[in-house]
Amino acid sequence: MSSYDDSPSIRFGPSNLTVGVRGLLAACVGLFVLQRLMDFAVGGAVVSREVENFLGLVPGKAALRGHVWQFGTYLFVHGSTVHVLFNMLFLWWFGTALEEKWGTSRFLKYYFGTGIGAGLVVTLVAFMDAPVGLNTPVVGASGAIFGVLAAYGVCFKDNVIYVMMILPMRAKYAVLLFGLLELLVLMESPTTRLGALAHVSGMALGYFYLHFEADIQDVISGRRARKRRLKLVVSQPKRLDRKRYIEDQIDPILDKIHDQGMDSLTPREREILEKFQGRSS
Repeated sequence: MSSYDDSPSIRFGPSNLTVGVRGLLAACVGLFVLQRLMDFAVGGAVVSREVENFLGLVPGKAALRGHVWQFGTYLFVHGSTVHVLFNMLFLWWFGTALEEKWGTSRFLKYYFGTGIGAGLVVTLVAFMDAPVGLNTPVVGASGAIFGVLAAYGVCFKDNVIYVMMILPMRAKYAVLLFGLLELLVLMESPTTRLGALAHVSGMALGYFYLHFEADIQDVISGRRARKRRLKLVVSQPKRLDRKRYIEDQIDPILDKIHDQGMDSLTPREREILEKFQGRSS
């Protein structure tokens, strides 16, 4: 089980933006604004519907028609201003603290890992709810955002945050509250079930990854060690071939030189010996 040190509570303000969070914010907000501008230009939500069906996660398309990019791109698509606003605020408030602690590379791997993992869970459940679930686009960064919330609750569990900007609560309890609320939505609201499932899945995947991170890294390290051993075994025949080459080709020539002198070598034997000496030098 991984252990983490607490750090100061959330600091609000533009200066707190980190590189990874800034890039994610720009991509999500930029795509949303572009959608709305194009909708306004053509009249209606035609462009947004096309974007949601192409970049959003449509389980049937992603799993059966090869649209595998949707497992990642759905994290950048949002359905409403409120949707993108709250996701980006949570990413800003909680993601910056994690990126400062972990570094950009680890933070982005975790962010996309939980988001893509949530998408896979949604797709699996959608097949159980076919045909409606297979053709329903799921959009939004919420799966990854809830993964970020879980990580914040683990890494900064005693920090005090304000739920709804009013109620002070330790991070570990606030994150638990968010998760329970999403479970209620998952059980009580069929119309938003897949979206709530993405939230709960992202949070659960993030929580379990962080608590078993050491074990996972051990498994990965063991696999890498086995690959290194395999490479060593595969490279052995080259050394055996070299030894056999020396015994079959070089040793007889050396014996001939010892017995009869250099002048006794044929042009072919001289060529073999020169090549061997060039490789050995």
